[in-house]
Parts: sequence; structure tokens; C-alpha cells
Amino acid sequence: MLLPTGIPKLDELMGGGIEKGASILFSCIPGVQGEPLVEHLLYTRLNVGDKCTYLVNNKKPSDVKRSMKDLGWDIESLEKKLSFIDSYSGFMGIQGEEKYMISDPSNLEDLDSMLMELFSKIKNQVFIFDSLSTLIDVHGNPKEIQEKLIKWVLLCKKRDITSVYLFTRWPYGDIKTIENIFDAVINLKTMEERVIFSQYFELSRANWAKPVNKRIPFKVAMGGVHVYMPKILVTGPHNAGKSSLVEALSTKSISVDRLGTTIALDHGKTCYNGFMAELFGTPGQERFDPIIKLLSGEALGVLLIIDSTQPETFTRAKDIISMTKAKGLPYVVVANKQDLPDALNPAQIRDKMKLPDEVKIIPVVATQKKDVFKALDALFEQLI
Repeated sequence: MLLPTGIPKLDELMGGGIEKGASILFSCIPGVQGEPLVEHLLYTRLNVGDKCTYLVNNKKPSDVKRSMKDLGWDIESLEKKLSFIDSYSGFMGIQGEEKYMISDPSNLEDLDSMLMELFSKIKNQVFIFDSLSTLIDVHGNPKEIQEKLIKWVLLCKKRDITSVYLFTRWPYGDIKTIENIFDAVINLKTMEERVIFSQYFELSRANWAKPVNKRIPFKVAMGGVHVYMPKILVTGPHNAGKSSLVEALSTKSISVDRLGTTIALDHGKTCYNGFMAELFGTPGQERFDPIIKLLSGEALGVLLIIDSTQPETFTRAKDIISMTKAKGLPYVVVANKQDLPDALNPAQIRDKMKLPDEVKIIPVVATQKKDVFKALDALFEQLI
């Protein structure tokens, strides 16, 4: 049985979700926070009725609840299913409010005793340990902690407890030995190839799923963790419908125009189906070609929109895509104005433009928002 995390692309990498009773390590390089992904997983499982226990040793349990509320989640209605183990307040010498408290977090045996007792009493739950790196920092003996981890993970597996651990990859020595304890490892890193990216996740391995070599850029915003495309270029000939497409795809958009014609650029943001993308629309006239070339920098992909009723503009469309293809960008042809009687169909457009079979052509009516997200989906399939 697989348990979805609520983060679609992460679930896809793992073949549908986390195997029930498995142990998972979110392994983060310093500077990248894994908490939002774990909180998204937690909220998803609570929402489907799972009981969850959350051990926290680097902040107050109330800070976890506040963080989840800040993402727009109604956590109060789910608190009956959620228990905290407070391994922070005792260390800081402050009064804790949770049912489960570890009075001396610096005592590894106290922690071990509480967890072994807890695991022997519960079944079919999700257990979250936040954070393993803080535990190592406090106790300073990675080898002893590894022995405890093996014991905890095995007992959880016997009890069908899905255990999730947060870990920051500080220089603790043989980190691979720690990672090998777990059934799955999800790496969180920063992008190096494109500076516009900030961070991504990838599945290092999962014992129940085939390996998939993909890096998934993400951003944390209202609603949790979103696959993030920071720059999608929307371009095409004059009057093809670029502004209409950006507006149709966006939850929020702006356009700079004069007498109904875009003279600078359109900018929109879209957020749907676990994705978030920034859209940049260009003017179509030849005098603005330097803007197209400039905006192509750091773009991840292109939506090339054409007027399906104006085949005489197709040569211009190919010239535009040549400017962006020089940077090796994947693209989708968006065949707009399909509601008009003289609109060419995708097969006719492919023939007129001499496009190879692998280039997708998506017929749309941008002013009616008809099928516009199919075009975005087709581009995302090439990017992720």
C-alpha cells in the first residue's frame, strides 16, 4: 500500500507515494529547508484520516503548527489526530505543553526508552522525527545514534509505522552509512546550472520504486510545496494572442500596452495542480526582437503561440522560435483562435510550418481559456 504525500511530482517519482511502514530520510544540504515538504506530507496524511506523531527537538511544537497555518492549512480541525513529542522545551529550560515530553533531551537513553515504548503501543501511523541532525549535534556520537536508528526503523516497520526523518547534511563523517539505514532517501539541494532556480528535490532511491533520475524544482507558498517553473517564455507573431494566453493561464497578470497592442511585456503567475510558474510574454513585432532574445535568457521553455487563421505569419513564428532554440529551449506550438471558421487544424499547421513529429501542437481558444492548460501541461512534460 502506498501513501501519497500530497506533492504530485514527489509521489510520481516514488511510483505513487511512500510504501506503508517504510522509513524515509529527507536529506538536505545546509541552507535548504525540508520542513515544508514534511509538513505537506503530514497535512495530507492527517486529512485522509491517518494518525501522526511528530517529534521535534529544534523548535517548539507550536512553531510547527504556526508554520502550517502560514501555508493556509486549517490545522486546528486535525489536531485530534496529531500528537507531538516535545524534545525541545526541556533542553531550553522552558515549560512545555505537550502530553509527551522528554525532560532531558541530552540523555539519549531517555529518548530511546520513550520511542521504544511509543512504537510498541501504536500501529498504522506516520511518525516524523525533526530533526536527526539536531540529535547528532546534541549527542555528538553518530555511531551510537546509528545503532538506535536501526532499532527504531525496524520496530516501526514491524508495526506498520511509516517513519519520516529530517536531516541536514553537515560534515558528520560517513553520511552514506546513515542514509543506508532508510528504505528511501529524498535529496534536497540547490540548483547550480541555472542561478534562477533556488532549490529542488530528487529521489536518491526508494526500495519499492524504480529509480528516476529527475530534479524537481520547488517553491513553498500558500498551499504548501509547488513544483516551480520560474520563467516560461510566451512568444509569437504580432496579434497571435500572447496577452490573452498569459491572462488565461494566470491567477494574476499585468500587461503594458498602447492602443491594445503590447509594447513591452506581459507577466503572469499561474498556480494549479501542484505547479507554480512565472509567465513572460513578449511583443511580436520585429523591432522588439532584442527583447525576445533577452527574455530567453534563463527561460526554461517556450509557449510559441500562433494565429491559426493567419498562415502567412508562420514564417515569422519559426524565426522567433529560432531565436530561443539557439539556447536549447523546449517548446510547444499553441494554435490559437480555433473557434474561427478558417482556422487550420494541427495537422495542417504542422505541414505548413514543416514541424517534426515530436513538436506538440495544442489547439486553443485563449480568449475563452479553452484548452490553454493542455498547452502548459505539454510543455511541463518536457521540462519535468
